[in-house]
Amino acid sequence: AWAPFQPLAYGCKSEYAVASEDGLRLPMNGRLAAAEKPVTPVAALQQGLPVLMYVSDTKSFEQRVVKVDNRLTFLYVLVGSSGGKEKQSQPIVVGLNQIWSVREGVNALALCDIHEVKDENLTSDSAVVVELGQHRPDTDPPLSDLLIFCTPPK
Repeated sequence: AWAPFQPLAYGCKSEYAVASEDGLRLPMNGRLAAAEKPVTPVAALQQGLPVLMYVSDTKSFEQRVVKVDNRLTFLYVLVGSSGGKEKQSQPIVVGLNQIWSVREGVNALALCDIHEVKDENLTSDSAVVVELGQHRPDTDPPLSDLLIFCTPPK
């Protein structure tokens, strides 16, 4: 499962994050410091997380970095170091108050299936869908209101 992601991990020789009972640890200078405190999910988002994002124009996943600002006001989807298609290369900025829901696992995969978003790496362990806009209880959200991410293998 790692092989398709390996080209995206420039210079990476091991796990980029280590899970522990008390949180998530990110390496500093390629090593885990003994005194380093675990990183919370919010702190990890403030530092930036590498993901693959579905781009509807190309019907494919492209490398991106997801971040939130320190005041927890905005979600940023930044272009990864490998770039992207010209139209989708601009950063995406979303106010956190514009996010209706965040789905993961089988709930995220269900939305992907509805919109026929498929990829061999998109599984219940890797799928995350951010739904923007207003809640529509009787209809499925349009693809234009979704940010579909594939997270790296754990």
